[in-house]
Amino acid sequence: MYHVVHISEAEKLTENGSTFIAYTIQFGDYEVKRRYSEFESLRSLLCRLYPTFIVPPIPEKHSLTQYAVLQKRAKEDQYIIGRRKRMLEHFLNHLVEHPILSSEHIMHRFLENGASWTEVLHSPIITGLPRSPLHSSPSRAPGSSIADGSSVQLPKIAAANSFACDVAVPSGVLAPIKNIDARWMDCELFTNRFIQQFSGNVEKNQARVYRKLGELAGDYSELGAALNGFSLLEHPEALAAAIESAGQAVDSSYIEINQLLSQMEAEVAEPIHEYSQYAMVIKQVLRFRLLKNLQLDGVQEALVWQRSKLDGLLQADDEAKRLAQALESSSSSNPPTSGSPESSFGMRFLRTPKVLGDGIMSRLTYALNGMMDVDPEQLRRNQIGRASDRIGVLEEQLEMLSNDLALINTSTQDNLDRFQKQKMRELKGVLIATAKMHLEWAEKNLEIWKDAKEAVDGV
Repeated sequence: MYHVVHISEAEKLTENGSTFIAYTIQFGDYEVKRRYSEFESLRSLLCRLYPTFIVPPIPEKHSLTQYAVLQKRAKEDQYIIGRRKRMLEHFLNHLVEHPILSSEHIMHRFLENGASWTEVLHSPIITGLPRSPLHSSPSRAPGSSIADGSSVQLPKIAAANSFACDVAVPSGVLAPIKNIDARWMDCELFTNRFIQQFSGNVEKNQARVYRKLGELAGDYSELGAALNGFSLLEHPEALAAAIESAGQAVDSSYIEINQLLSQMEAEVAEPIHEYSQYAMVIKQVLRFRLLKNLQLDGVQEALVWQRSKLDGLLQADDEAKRLAQALESSSSSNPPTSGSPESSFGMRFLRTPKVLGDGIMSRLTYALNGMMDVDPEQLRRNQIGRASDRIGVLEEQLEMLSNDLALINTSTQDNLDRFQKQKMRELKGVLIATAKMHLEWAEKNLEIWKDAKEAVDGV
């Protein structure tokens, strides 16, 4: 990959009593120093703004345990700093070559000399972001493909609106998705296999080869020293010179192995590890899509339940009205004598026609008892009104989430396709680099040992 952004150096700085490594970033006419935590927050913000994008990974932060094991060498050891510098440079260059992330204002501010990153983090667009993209509606964000009719990729998510926040966010054990598209199941299965093969096999075996080459280099170092020491003891001088030539060849082989290890670290080990990280990034993107799908399923189920509830309330209201009409009709056809017990409100049950049945009588008793405190007709109207309002809200949420998911599906697929092309291009480069460095290593070793053989043949 052609590097537009270059991290020229990493230096230890102290600020407000805190010591950290600052990385000098050069981009065109810009030059700015950023610390690791600022790289970390930049990536976190991009993931929140663009949850369907495969945002490039950065090298992991050392844990407290690792710091203890390394005895505080993590920030000072040139090997570790050099590795982190290269991987952070890869991170920035992947962002710069991205068609959308490269245009992100936050990205520009990160590379701008003199821009306070603390002020950026406290700007309204950042402080207004929801903690989770699931609380926002990308289809309602300004400039989205659904909002303006264009066919661009998923835009950054704006601050959450209150309506979107009302949608429940799935948590805990995830329920099965209804009518899931087979392509997303295949994508998840492929990602899991990629993680298993790449992280579990390729990266692990590559690390073992790297470690054994390092052990071989150590053995060659010791052997070269032993042969050179041995040459000082031997006579005649011709034999001593031959032994010394062999020792020097071993020393040269040791140097070439170390050179090979340096190349393997930068051109093979780091890219392989980076793609192991990419696999986990893809899992996070697919999980976001899955959770949005579950949100949609949840709203659909809630809508079905609310509609059923409203039907029940309307049916009960119709029953109550028919019952009231039957009571009124019965009362009119059998007027009570003035002053008789039947004239009391509660005793009207005595003349209720038998055809109403025991079930209706039970409802009447309950309703009449409740009328002392609550007007049942008003209560029903309130319940029906609340159910109707809730259905209206759920229907709007369903439309919003359907639009969201359509946009998310398109954007996720576009980003997966783009990543696949990037992966093919870069892994091809890793394989070519591996072949080239081994050929050069073999050629140099062949030359070293040819010269050693000629020296020995001349004895």
